[in-house]
Amino acid sequence: MLKAVAAGLTALFVAASSLTYAQPRSIGGSEQKEPRLSATARQTRLAALARQREQDDSDPVDIVRQRADALAQRTPCQSD
Repeated sequence: MLKAVAAGLTALFVAASSLTYAQPRSIGGSEQKEPRLSATARQTRLAALARQREQDDSDPVDIVRQRADALAQRTPCQSD
């Protein structure tokens, strides 16, 4: 009897905790547009990278540095 109660409480605890971390349903379409925009931006960036690789044999380290510089320009500066 004690094992059955313990198993039932464990199952209830596991089910309740997983529901706590579940994402709420999206009401509008804005939540669905964001992943599409980032996927489109990623595809555009990869296509530009492929064109650059076809045009000249650039150094992969330079490509990563250019990407880091581009991201640094997009990110607002935070002064300490």
